[in-house]
Amino acid sequence: MRTRHDRGFTLMELVTAMAISIVLTVLVVEALVGLAKDRSSREKTIEAQGEARMSLSMLEKEVRAASLGAGTGVISLQDPANPAIKITRPSVQIYDNVPGGGWLADAKPGTDALLVVEALAVPAGKTRVASAGDQYNSANGIVVTDTDPTQFTADTTYVLFGDYGDAGWALVSAINTAAKRLTLAAKPGVPLAADLFPVKGVQLATAPRAGKLSSGSAVRPARARLYYVDGNDELVRLDLVSPVPPAAATDVVSREVLALAVENLQINCQVDAGTGLGACPGSAGDADAAATFGAGATARVTAGNVGTLRTASLSLLVRSRTPVREQQGDAPISLDGQTLTPSGLGVDPTATYVRRAYQMQIAVRNTSLGVL
Repeated sequence: MRTRHDRGFTLMELVTAMAISIVLTVLVVEALVGLAKDRSSREKTIEAQGEARMSLSMLEKEVRAASLGAGTGVISLQDPANPAIKITRPSVQIYDNVPGGGWLADAKPGTDALLVVEALAVPAGKTRVASAGDQYNSANGIVVTDTDPTQFTADTTYVLFGDYGDAGWALVSAINTAAKRLTLAAKPGVPLAADLFPVKGVQLATAPRAGKLSSGSAVRPARARLYYVDGNDELVRLDLVSPVPPAAATDVVSREVLALAVENLQINCQVDAGTGLGACPGSAGDADAAATFGAGATARVTAGNVGTLRTASLSLLVRSRTPVREQQGDAPISLDGQTLTPSGLGVDPTATYVRRAYQMQIAVRNTSLGVL
């Protein structure tokens, strides 16, 4: 029997207090777990959005800057296997639904790939144009207004050169600063610069002919880059020695991973004769594409139809780098009929992720591509 001097709680009071505490603790923990999940989901969404927007912005910049210095978007070079033959490539080359199995065995099947040639910007006060009457061949070299070694570097600087309507590609192999002359490459595996442009009105025959550059023809450092998605769901950029899909390690200058957790890249085109965006036109049996991406690689925009290219649409699907807990992520998203699952190392293809798809349309005629 309690008296008024007793202190403490009864058993019933303790049980009631503990029950209330447990309920409150469970509610607080559930609230904290929910907040943590919500925060994690938001962080994954922001991460995916950032990766996608950065990648698309980079691709847009490359396409918009493509072929500056080549008015029609056509780049000429000589076939390394046969120096008497001139081959032409557009400055934007699009490969549709790569099958996999070629030299780039890490390319993710079902995605598209993009090869872009870009003339680099000329620093202020550094004009780089050819003098009148320059030979087109590497033996004579090309005289330019600026042979500052800091602007051209032997065995490192690739150049686009030629008249407005066309441009050639070559590697600077030697620099004569006093004579302001660049010697262009004649090395195994590197496209030559001998007689890229035949004498006006005369097609290149079995023997080289002595063509001439026009006065004021642009001679600008350039680069060729290939973008594709690899089997680790990474957006990869290769710097190339020539504007041709690589078929060997010697064709690649460097490799860089630009973004992680990229599930899909799709590119559509619209040409003058078309009614809407669709698969990019081109040859159905591109030998270079097949060697690079596997047998059956198709749909390259060709030198013959690049002038009709009106719009390019770039679509990118990016996922969070890690799954969302309790399967509360987004279902797989289809881009142009291609629904791909994550294929990176250590990735569970059955897990769910935060996924975001972004599309960007580029009016290529805002650039030098397609200028007639």
